[in-house]
Amino acid sequence: GRIARMEIRAPLSGYAIYAPNRSSLSASLSGGAQQPYRVGDQVAGRMNLATIPDLSSLLIDVTVEEIDRGRIRAGNEVVVRVDALPDVSIAASLTGISPLAEMSLDSRGRSFHAYAALGATVDPRVRPGMNGSMDVVIERVLDAIVVPARGLFTKDGKPTVYLVESGGYRAVEVEVLARNPDEIAVRGLRADARVVLGDALGWGIETYNP
Repeated sequence: GRIARMEIRAPLSGYAIYAPNRSSLSASLSGGAQQPYRVGDQVAGRMNLATIPDLSSLLIDVTVEEIDRGRIRAGNEVVVRVDALPDVSIAASLTGISPLAEMSLDSRGRSFHAYAALGATVDPRVRPGMNGSMDVVIERVLDAIVVPARGLFTKDGKPTVYLVESGGYRAVEVEVLARNPDEIAVRGLRADARVVLGDALGWGIETYNP
């Protein structure tokens, strides 16, 4: 009967994440480094040996800076990207925001935790514990021209980009429609414009096509 009870059947399909074996010989000799349970290890009754996660209940947990907390709310559309799977973009919605702030790790201010449920349609390659990022859709700007943040300058107090033209470049004033830390949506450029990135004085110039 005991041998029969040693066979455990999972209540759902998936893959097993084995718990760390804190009492193993390797953990004792290495000063606490713990390896997952392996074939041949001794286990005690009624212990947690492994976990099979329900991938349909996966959440992404991200930090939101205090300055951005008032701009987002539960229900906002989000786009989740996983570092290990650069070709994957997961559409989801913001399910919750922590009510209390905590100090940021870089001590620049306070931040909040925001959560989004990935749902049952998540890519099967996504695994618990993977790193990722989340873009919150606050507003949609249709038919916008998007340039990198490094392509926007200030000239005479006005937002300006430098267009590459034959023999040099030309400053063009633009209207900023929306921005994030990496990209800026502008009005006043053609879709085929070539924009200067970096030093607009001519040193180390890069170009970008919107």
